[in-house]
Amino acid sequence: MTYYIPDLLDGFTPDIEPDTAPDMAKLREAVSKGLAAGHGEARKRPKRLRRTLLIAVAVAALLSVTAIAAALGGFDWLRETINPPFIDAVEPVEQSVTDQGIELSVIAAGQYGSEAVMYVSLRDTTGAGLITQDAHFWPTIVAGTKVGVGGGPAMFDAESGTAVYQFYVALGEDTDLESSSLTLSATDIYSGAETMDIPMPGFDLAGAVANGTHIGTDAPNEEHPVGELTPGHLADIPGTGHAYVEAVGVINGRLTVQVGQDAGADTSYIFHPYLIKPDGTRLYALSYVSGITPPGSEEDVKEYCFSVDDSELDGWTLGFEVERWRAIRGDWELEVNFGQTWGVFETVTDVSVGETVFEDVSISLTPLRLRMEGVAELEFVEENYLKALEAALITADGEISVGTYGTAPILPTDVNDYYAAKDTLSYFAYWDTQSAIDPSTVTAIRIGDTVIELE
Repeated sequence: MTYYIPDLLDGFTPDIEPDTAPDMAKLREAVSKGLAAGHGEARKRPKRLRRTLLIAVAVAALLSVTAIAAALGGFDWLRETINPPFIDAVEPVEQSVTDQGIELSVIAAGQYGSEAVMYVSLRDTTGAGLITQDAHFWPTIVAGTKVGVGGGPAMFDAESGTAVYQFYVALGEDTDLESSSLTLSATDIYSGAETMDIPMPGFDLAGAVANGTHIGTDAPNEEHPVGELTPGHLADIPGTGHAYVEAVGVINGRLTVQVGQDAGADTSYIFHPYLIKPDGTRLYALSYVSGITPPGSEEDVKEYCFSVDDSELDGWTLGFEVERWRAIRGDWELEVNFGQTWGVFETVTDVSVGETVFEDVSISLTPLRLRMEGVAELEFVEENYLKALEAALITADGEISVGTYGTAPILPTDVNDYYAAKDTLSYFAYWDTQSAIDPSTVTAIRIGDTVIELE
């Protein structure tokens, strides 16, 4: 059975920012919710564009890297089995490294200016079911410096135990992968989620609160409590083996429960704490979760808070709805040399939208997206903040809509500069393509009321 996975991640859009990575607990939760919704077999991608754009990708010769068999997990397999949206914007890389019985492969990649797209796979070489439909990981990618990554699962093939992922990479403006390499690494892979329900009737909640730390005012004055309880060890969470109630107290009037688990264990947990009232109904923790694990700690510690009167907890029971994930700890690293990199269409022009004129904006087009960037006075950016701009690519066969519903909002490049009310601000808008665009087939770009001819 083959599954198409992007729909499983509705509501989870990782940020693509340097030096950041998504909350893995949120990612695991998004995947498990999508699977529970019962998504079916892979959807077929619309007929691809004729392949006139070629991106050459060289294969690095590393002692720890082995060639991937083309029949399984290679570029031809990727095209024939999945035919992903940007297959025409990448070329074969076909490098792999194996640890803990999991083969991590960079199947294909392509760079365009300051961005790149990569197709990466995980394959269970043991036949023990280590890679499942919900398997996921988040790579660290370094190209000179650590770079931002976005994307996620694209397909799972149950027969071969292979999961494929599509990642977008935001490179630095001066990063040239033609003369330097990109390193992709990972240390944690999660799969095989199971659900558990763990009430703790033997835990004296009222007593723990009475004896716990109280920080701040008695009445909640903030949605998100400010402060931290001191980690300790009040009780083991039954059935987990390495998860604990570390502390219970009150922060800014919110009942706060601190939970910890061993960070390097072969299982990883996502906790959804609740309180059972004397009448048997449940009160769940607020959605806000605070991660307070100090650097170098061997525990992953989080705090959860409840909106409840902490003086009336007699007869209440603490409990947890739990997702238990298999955690495969290892050391996967590949140095990928992209070889030749391809330029992008770029120009500087004015763009008119009704009576508004965006002056001297930079326009760029790659197979992945259309982008507009400019600099203007604060007042102009404020007036146009979040304004939706329509855009389309014009070809001999008609217009190709780009972006969400053909539009994209105007946003400040640095939101901190915006809130600091600097006199001048840079701003941008970008429109993602739904599949690889061959720029040679585009004759013009339309943004708002302006048509930009491509030479």
